[in-house]
Amino acid sequence: MESCHEFISITSKVGSLANVLKIMDLYAPVFRRACPEPSDKFVNLPQKLTSTGLLDLNLKYYATFDVIQSVITHRPMFFRYNLDFISPQDEELLDAENGPGLRWLIGVPDRLVFVLGKMNNLFEDYGNHVDPGMVRELEEDIEACKPIIFSNQEDDPNLVLGRLVVQESWRLLGYVYLYMGLCGAESSDARVVKVQKMFMRLLSGVKPRRNPDSFLLFPMLVLGVATSSLSDQSILLARLWGVSECNKLGTMGNDVVRILNDVWARTVGRSAVWSDLRKACLRIIGV
Repeated sequence: MESCHEFISITSKVGSLANVLKIMDLYAPVFRRACPEPSDKFVNLPQKLTSTGLLDLNLKYYATFDVIQSVITHRPMFFRYNLDFISPQDEELLDAENGPGLRWLIGVPDRLVFVLGKMNNLFEDYGNHVDPGMVRELEEDIEACKPIIFSNQEDDPNLVLGRLVVQESWRLLGYVYLYMGLCGAESSDARVVKVQKMFMRLLSGVKPRRNPDSFLLFPMLVLGVATSSLSDQSILLARLWGVSECNKLGTMGNDVVRILNDVWARTVGRSAVWSDLRKACLRIIGV
């Protein structure tokens, strides 16, 4: 398990999304044996997100990417997770400025990974028929995932702004997943349109460059599913093409571009729905 983090991380840069998922499938039994929970119990997600140490980093990376891959591919997670906080300290660490999560590596707020894991469990159980009361609770959960900016006076202001944009973009991803995935809303739904417009305004506030755009691949994919305007689609494509990996066939970045183009091509003249993402993944990456 010690090489899991590096192997998946490198493959996500030079290999396809399908290859990343195959590697995760291979590591799945290793991950489970490395977790301390009994085999008849679910792995505790909050504890994985807040633990420290070399082995914990690999377990944390696997669990985090498991949650995210489920969102961006409309597939079940490799594992179902226990979402109970074992101690108050675990919950506090999710909101800490210098918390032990992977915000530094892929930009996603630590607490949002927990919320997305919760949403994945609900989606697997109820599909797009989640109780309205739970929807309101999830809206509050996502709202609580405020950007956390850890900086000092020497930091480049553009870098600080980029960090804020990345974290806020991930939060907007959460809203689109909630409304289109768990509520079954179309991209023309007023709630989705509002979030999509917020994202485009946010994106326009930072210049196109590798940082922050390389941290926005997954938010641009999910928000892209909610994007019907040709001009907005062109803006997203331009940002994606500006990330070197997206220009190389056979890489995860290029898969993101091709998946988005497939969704857009099949939704001309109609609103997109969440299942369009699943169909695009099947057509483009075969899983």
